[in-house]
Amino acid sequence: MSIITRGAAAMQARIAAAGGDVVEFDIAGVAAANSTSETNSFSTDITIGSQANRVLLLFYHVGDSNARPVLSATFDGNAMTEIYNHDHAGGWHYFSAAYYYVAPSTGTYTVQGNHDGTGAEILLQAVVAYNVDQTTPIGQTNTGNTATTGTTVSDDLTGTTADSAVVGVVGHYNEGGSPGFTEGASQTLIHRTELGGWSDDSGISYEGSSGGTITMSASWTNSGGGGDNQHHIFEVLAA
Repeated sequence: MSIITRGAAAMQARIAAAGGDVVEFDIAGVAAANSTSETNSFSTDITIGSQANRVLLLFYHVGDSNARPVLSATFDGNAMTEIYNHDHAGGWHYFSAAYYYVAPSTGTYTVQGNHDGTGAEILLQAVVAYNVDQTTPIGQTNTGNTATTGTTVSDDLTGTTADSAVVGVVGHYNEGGSPGFTEGASQTLIHRTELGGWSDDSGISYEGSSGGTITMSASWTNSGGGGDNQHHIFEVLAA
């Protein structure tokens, strides 16, 4: 059984920055789905608007007591490019990966994550960023940061480019109890999804850059049984 939600916010979000086109996100058009058991793949649909210089971002999380690696992702059957792919093996294996696709066509299409075997807990999120560089959409990354205890994460990107956006992704496998995820005070939430049972949680947020160092952080109120936490941040470059 899967639960599908779209329109994670009532309005689009705009990064306020001086001069030029800055990276923006179609938060109202977020597509998200989750499931408690899927074999080899999981998909949902997303509606792509007509904004200029679009790039589709997809986030895929697979949790299971056995290793169920994330293998790839597709947009309308076309391969997407990997940004990061990481396994945090704590009590369970928790794979977290992100992908992008440049210049997706306007309309409604299927996005799909692919993994090995039958995953017990699956989270899929997708959002369109626009005003994005179509040749080199992704800049710096700082990914694979993990922790098995505590209730906060914080990581930096240095030397970011003006008018870019820094995206932060928290994957939190809580081992029972709602994590209560909150993004950092200077960040804007793109989407948060939570799957019951073991309470897997994925929160995506961003902060606009005027250059220099950007610190991305997140916190949660319930660490459960020593939850397995991942934090990934990367830069989306402006056109």
